[in-house]
Amino acid sequence: MAVSEKPLIGTGANRMAIIDMGSNTFNLLVADVEHQAIRPVFTEKIPVLLGRGMNSSRHIGLEAAKRALQAVETLQKKAFALHSSHCFGLATAAMREAKNGPELARQWTTQTGCPIRIISGEQEAELIALGVQAQVPWNNFRSALIMDIGGGSTECIAIAEGTIQKLWSFKAGAVRMLEAWQGSDPAHASELQSLDQLHQARFAPLLNQHFSQKPELLLGSSGFFDTLAELDFQRQAAGQNRGQEPYPMDLAQFMEWNTRIQKSSLRERLSWPGMPEFRAPYAVVSARQTAFLMQYFQIPRLLCVRYSLKEGALLAAREKGWV
Repeated sequence: MAVSEKPLIGTGANRMAIIDMGSNTFNLLVADVEHQAIRPVFTEKIPVLLGRGMNSSRHIGLEAAKRALQAVETLQKKAFALHSSHCFGLATAAMREAKNGPELARQWTTQTGCPIRIISGEQEAELIALGVQAQVPWNNFRSALIMDIGGGSTECIAIAEGTIQKLWSFKAGAVRMLEAWQGSDPAHASELQSLDQLHQARFAPLLNQHFSQKPELLLGSSGFFDTLAELDFQRQAAGQNRGQEPYPMDLAQFMEWNTRIQKSSLRERLSWPGMPEFRAPYAVVSARQTAFLMQYFQIPRLLCVRYSLKEGALLAAREKGWV
């Protein structure tokens, strides 16, 4: 999605680029950054499936590593073509859990010249929260739960009275959960119940958390939530551009989509306007995971937010010495 190749804010702005090296997709964001303001210039996603098959091997295989290197080279080239002063990569769950992750990060940094860092789950959650705050200020509500479903991990951040109360990184990303669950297509009711049992186990620390204020809002960050918002928008306004604004859904509206997704086959989902091919296989586990937490905590509203780790990382890049 190209917005503009010209600087969008003042002459003091710095155009920077980040490659979010997720377990499922690599995401490029080129943006103009000035103080705590960020204006997207260009975004692109490349499905890499870096975390596929890692549950048993804990190694990133040769073919996945080739796809990853090619994606970094392609995205870095686009970043510099748009006059980015810096381009860096942040690697998440797949790379931090792979035994060969640190060595691959060093190799790719040397081969491409793009500095690649592996971040912890806690760092990932902090950056997600910072990115979400850049689009939805925390003082807009009393309490909320931020949720970001990646390929290898799901990050959750509890917000109350404008501050982070607690954050978690769970081994419950969509790719990982689909491999652990292995449901039918379409899924049977008993299989969906077994998926809830997996969620019960994976999210135990969050489920046992005592909140001083019950979350009044789920802030769904990027990824699956972008797709969910696009599906709902296209159903109502087929062919139009949704724009960058957060997309609100009440519980009933979300649960209607949750039911539809869980009853669908992969072939049906691929035919839906707004459904990316690379995300369709994981939609059932992502929708069920979201429904599980919304129902458990009785959260009445969902706001699908475009901003996430990428935006938070660009805002924090200078402070953390990444550029």
